[in-house]
Formats: sequence, C-alpha cells, structure tokens
Amino acid sequence: LRFPHRWQMRLPFLQVLFVVIAFVAGAQLAFFYCSRSHAPPEKNAWGGPLANTVQWNPLERRVEKLRNAGLLLYGHLHMAKTAGTSVNVNFSLTFERVCGHKGYSYDAWRTNLRVRKAGGNVSNQTDLLALVPGLGAYSRARVHESLMDEIGFEDCDWISHETAYPFWTRFQVPLELHVPCRDPIDHLLSQCNHLQREFACDGDLVNETKKCLIEMNRFNRNLTRWSNFYMKCYDWRAGFDGRYLRYMSDKLQRRRKQGASVFRATNHGRGRDACLLTAAPSVRNKVKDWLVKSQDYYGFCNRCIGSKNDLFQHQRFPA
Repeated sequence: LRFPHRWQMRLPFLQVLFVVIAFVAGAQLAFFYCSRSHAPPEKNAWGGPLANTVQWNPLERRVEKLRNAGLLLYGHLHMAKTAGTSVNVNFSLTFERVCGHKGYSYDAWRTNLRVRKAGGNVSNQTDLLALVPGLGAYSRARVHESLMDEIGFEDCDWISHETAYPFWTRFQVPLELHVPCRDPIDHLLSQCNHLQREFACDGDLVNETKKCLIEMNRFNRNLTRWSNFYMKCYDWRAGFDGRYLRYMSDKLQRRRKQGASVFRATNHGRGRDACLLTAAPSVRNKVKDWLVKSQDYYGFCNRCIGSKNDLFQHQRFPA
C-alpha cells in the first residue's frame, strides 16, 4: 500500500499530533478521577454522609406508576415536636379526604372556627365530642384514637397519626410514608421544653437525654422493610414554609372551601440559655451520636436527609 507523495510527507506530523491529543485527553481523565476520589464526602443537613438510598423497595417502579395514576395512599408519621399539628390542620383545611389525629377534612372548617373562638386553645373545646364524659382532653380538634378506628380509613387519601408504629402495618396497599426530620439537638431541647424538664450538661448525658424523649416508638426501622411501604423524609421546617403542602398539592384534591388555620401552640416559650446550646462541641456530639445510634428515628433521618428519598433533596436548609 502506497500513499500519495503529499501524504507521505505529512505522516510524521499527523503521528505527533495524535500523540499530543492522546496525552491531553489522558491528563484530563486522570485529573477528573483524582479530583473525584480525593474530594471530601458531601454532607447532609445534619453533617452526616449522604446516602444513595435508604429504602431498598422492590415495588419502587410500581409505586411510581400508582402515584401517577392517583392510586397511592399517603401517610404522615407525626413525631412529637416536628410541626405535625400545624401540618395536619393546614392539610385538613386545604385538601379533601385528610384523616388525622389533629383533624379531618369533613369537619375542619367548623372545628377551626371553634378553635379561633377559644383563642387557639384546643383543650377548651365545646363540640359534642369534647362533652363526652370520660373522654378526657379529646375533641374534634384532637380526635381519640378509638374514634379514628371507628370512623375508619377506607376513604382517606392522606393520613396523619401520632401513635406506635404498628398502626401503619394495617394498610396492605402501596403507602408513601412521610417522616419529618429535625436536628437531633434542637429536637431534644424542644421535647425537654414540652415536658418542662431541664437538661443538665454536668449529669449523665444518656440519662438526661432519655428523660426528654417523647414516644420514640412511633418510628421503627421495621417500617423501612415493609414490602408495600415507600419511605420518604423531609426537613420538618418544610411544614412551616408551605413547601410540603405545595409538594402534595398535585397529589390531593383541594377543598371547595379552604381557610387559614389558627395556630395551636403546644410548647412553652424556650429560652436560649439551655446548656446544650453553649456546651462544648464534644458534649453536643456525644448526645447527637447516642441519639443517631440508639434511636431508629434519628438513624433513619441521618441517612435519609439529602438522599433520593428526601422530598426536598435539592432544596436543602443550612445546617
């Protein structure tokens, strides 16, 4: 095989050019690989490593199709002191077929009027449920669990409950369960405030932590293993700024008559002098590490926030 004379003159030049191009491309690939392998791991909002997934659910594709078809049931796992009351009330005043411990859609309008008349005090209600002897501090604004069971959940599209986790296992349909997550230290202090207990930083940190925890049995790692559950998490503040409500706005039917909810305070004013706020980082980290390692709820949130199962993965709050 013989090349024309003009190509034979250019072959050395083309060979050199090929070598230069290959060297530059190889250097760029090497730089990209090294920068990726030595880059510090990305952190989630709590400072923990981001996880690709928390829920290994074989029904994920099927659940997505059911969601698009409007056949998916939604659940809101109300952990204490994560704005669950506000979320439940706002949803009941915005959407149809909301069923919750803190309110239902079908009577939300009148219930909200009575709460407004009582100055936001849900313990001073005058509806017929509140007048039932022996029912305690329950009313249409705080529905007794036995009454919720009696009403049933067959016509619910979104369910909110603050009860032990086995409640959710009764649902044998695909269920997308939303778990609000809050910074462990901030959440712990809010629980201490609700129970009116002081956290002593100079005491036994584990015992001091345990005395403030409120019904941590509402979440259990077994929920992530249930075959028809699709677990999701979100930063609890999304319940305040309206992002969670907007996320559900194209998944739930809106009410014909909507209204603004009356705020129902459940905590006392908290001072900024709590010792954990000014404690040495080692003390705070010890408490936080114990919570994440010993409590399923905090462990789940630590892995989920920032993962693909975070409802607002690309809209993170500052740590």
